[in-house]
Amino acid sequence: MAVANTLVPTQIVPKSLTDFWSDTAKMMDRIRQRAYQLFETRGRENGHDLEDWMQAEMEALKPVSIAIEDAAGSLTLRAETPGLSAEEIKIDLLPGKVTIKGNHHEETAKKGNQEKDERTYSIYSEVLLPVDVIPDKATATLRNGILELSVPKAKPALQIQVRAA
Repeated sequence: MAVANTLVPTQIVPKSLTDFWSDTAKMMDRIRQRAYQLFETRGRENGHDLEDWMQAEMEALKPVSIAIEDAAGSLTLRAETPGLSAEEIKIDLLPGKVTIKGNHHEETAKKGNQEKDERTYSIYSEVLLPVDVIPDKATATLRNGILELSVPKAKPALQIQVRAA
């Protein structure tokens, strides 16, 4: 599915601890299954378990390049998310932190030999923000594989000077 030349709003959702552990368990299962496939492909040869696991991780988790632009009243984050649609990207935004994650799954089936090819990969990045922001007023758009998140900065806390009585 191509997202070229379109502006698509993405969903900003709060993340619960249960969702985090559920997502982590799913990712570990995918990595475990792929590492076992690599082990089987190698002819069940022992001694390459770490190599198989690292290869499976590299295939499953794609790095996310994120740039943060600090303007007068807002922060703008741009993340490279090639191949992901807006529906596949989830953003968790807290006053001082943003988490961007996405899962992409493709299936291709050949009818002649009954072969089925599946490809799944994920992105996950957590970034501490340089200033606190107002999560409720954030907007996110996806255009040509670039996710842009704009969020206004929160006002700094009011400091009150204490005087001796």
